[in-house]
Amino acid sequence: DKQIKQEQIVLAKMVEEQKSSLLKQSQIAREIKDKQTDLEKTKKEYDEIVSQVNQEKSKLDESENLKKLILSQEKDLIKAQKDRLKINQIISKEKENIAKK
Repeated sequence: DKQIKQEQIVLAKMVEEQKSSLLKQSQIAREIKDKQTDLEKTKKEYDEIVSQVNQEKSKLDESENLKKLILSQEKDLIKAQKDRLKINQIISKEKENIAKK
């Protein structure tokens, strides 16, 4: 009878230890799941930031290309203006030559 009670006590202790162990494992599993959720959220935020940075980089590249195009067009306009001035000078000289004849 004593042996049965001792075995019951030992079994009860084992059950309590297993319960405690399962509770700890459950808590650890919950913490891991929470950390995974946080990690996924952080990764999503990171991906959004990378996407925004890439969009801004694309806009900067486009802006630089437009700036280069504008500078090129300015040079072309200045050259065209100089060419017209030369043509006007040539025409004026030709008019003078014709008038002298």
